[in-house]
Amino acid sequence: MKKLSVLDAGFIWQESPTTPQHVAGLQLYSIPENAPADYIRQVFDRYRNVPGIRNPMNLKVVPSKIPMTIPKLVVDNDIDLDYHIRHSALPTSGEPGSYKDLFVLVSRLHSQPLDFDRPLWEAHLIEGLPNNQFALFFKIHHSMADAMAGMRLSAAATSTDPHRMDVPPIWSSAADTGSGKKRRKKGSVAASPMQLIADQIATQMDSL
Repeated sequence: MKKLSVLDAGFIWQESPTTPQHVAGLQLYSIPENAPADYIRQVFDRYRNVPGIRNPMNLKVVPSKIPMTIPKLVVDNDIDLDYHIRHSALPTSGEPGSYKDLFVLVSRLHSQPLDFDRPLWEAHLIEGLPNNQFALFFKIHHSMADAMAGMRLSAAATSTDPHRMDVPPIWSSAADTGSGKKRRKKGSVAASPMQLIADQIATQMDSL
């Protein structure tokens, strides 16, 4: 059990039905050529059958009994992945839905507050998109991860190898977020702006 930082606790205190304090990201993916008809179902099943849940997706907020004091975080050893990981499809009539349909769905999903009786995140696998695509909409409470940490999590769920099919989802304990603190050889070129950003993301993740 550990306490949230004062900054992160502030996001908990600001939470209300009209001002939810979660952040989210939407990613689009292409279905591989020659993929089986049940490809999305296979992805969904793989998402729900991970070996373990990584920090901070395995943590649950425990409010303090004293108003305006720092809440605590505890590990939830009984996470219901059927609740956290959901499968949706755009409304269709034999043809793929439109991107407008996708954005309407995501807007509705994003407007719904997270359940504070559970770890504060959800993942929505969405099929029925045009151009042979599917989407992953992931949201997590701002007290668990800020935008930079979210970028690091997203990077861990993707690969530069287009043929790699075994990249674990970001909530899996098998996801490789790395330390992001690669040592540079003496006399090497100064870090690029993008490398500095990557290092900052890694530092943020190390503090979770």
